[in-house]
Amino acid sequence: MEALQSLQALSAKLREDRDRKGYFAAYLSRYALRLRDAVAAAEFEQSARAERVCVSAVQRYLENTAIFQQGGRPISSWDYALAASRDTWLVVAQHILLGLNAHLNLDVGSAVASACPPEELPGFRSDFEKLCGVHQAVMEEVWTELGQLWPAFAAAGPVLRGAGPTLLRFRLPRAFEQAWRLAQELSGLKAAARGPVLDRYNQTTRQLAEVIRHPGVLNVPLMSVRLIERGDIAETIELIQPP
Repeated sequence: MEALQSLQALSAKLREDRDRKGYFAAYLSRYALRLRDAVAAAEFEQSARAERVCVSAVQRYLENTAIFQQGGRPISSWDYALAASRDTWLVVAQHILLGLNAHLNLDVGSAVASACPPEELPGFRSDFEKLCGVHQAVMEEVWTELGQLWPAFAAAGPVLRGAGPTLLRFRLPRAFEQAWRLAQELSGLKAAARGPVLDRYNQTTRQLAEVIRHPGVLNVPLMSVRLIERGDIAETIELIQPP
């Protein structure tokens, strides 16, 4: 997977630079590796298509990140998530959730639409749910490992992991459903007709990013978690990304 190699190289560079953008890059590297293994183990009904979706979504992330790193303005949801890496008061989980918000709500749905002709989209639903299951498993692993490093993070886990109702308002099941709805709306549309649909989804995704970054009454307890996060940025990136 060439995209995986590029993703791992980006994560390594961000780790070397002690750049908080590396938190999500490391998470996505872990996900892509896990998906590659699942494809090799024939866990998908349409393995080649599942891999194409993953590669296409990763490439969208890499493209937006490259635009940002070169001083340009990527799509606003990614621009906001990447710019938040300069915010020293966000906890590691918020950086990851900001990346997941843009990736799942925009990149994955677009990738599914590109990989599936309209008439074949319904038949990909079960494999799409397996793709989502890999994300759920990786998030649980990362949250558990961060909780072992920082006990206060473990205590905040039910709020931060996004698996159920949360004041951060980001929930994985809801993001998965939005990705599928986006795929349904984009599927069959010509490139020129996709812009307005993507703009609409980007607007709602960008609004959710604001809540993830500024969660109101959770600001104070999250600051408390941030104060006890030990280790430097590079060490945390290394923890999130597997060898």
